[in-house]
Amino acid sequence: MPKYLLWVWWVAMGLLVLGLVLGGGALVLNRLPWAASPGPIPRLGIYLSRNRVQTRDDHSLPELRSPHISEPPDKALAKVAMAMGALGWEDIRVGHSDVRAVAVTPLLGFADDLAVTAEPSPGGGSRLSIRSASRVGRADFGANLRHVMDLMAQLDPEPSGRE
Repeated sequence: MPKYLLWVWWVAMGLLVLGLVLGGGALVLNRLPWAASPGPIPRLGIYLSRNRVQTRDDHSLPELRSPHISEPPDKALAKVAMAMGALGWEDIRVGHSDVRAVAVTPLLGFADDLAVTAEPSPGGGSRLSIRSASRVGRADFGANLRHVMDLMAQLDPEPSGRE
């Protein structure tokens, strides 16, 4: 076997190992709820095939069901902006009907865009719609889910609308 082929093989194996280490590290750093419904295998498929998440009332992942908070929409958005600042997110912009921010991933420093809207809930307060999307790549290794979970934990939303 020619020496250059052996060198190419070693470089390829090194890149493969590096990719596995970085991917595994991202999955660990994101502190994902592996045991929650629908289970670890379907969740792994989600984390490795999507680069955006959005809350909705009927989401299959319990942690991505739309949160409800007791404040009216304008105060809810102000609370969201403060929570984003407390999380250290960047470029926080409060608009008339939404709040936007950029979260930077810890492992490789990728920028993810977040947008939150608030609408009045029938029983009072607000229903939040949270969207987080990666700017690059096809998979986010659960980073966007972690952003949403961190924001909801900071807001401490009421359990109504989520199980």
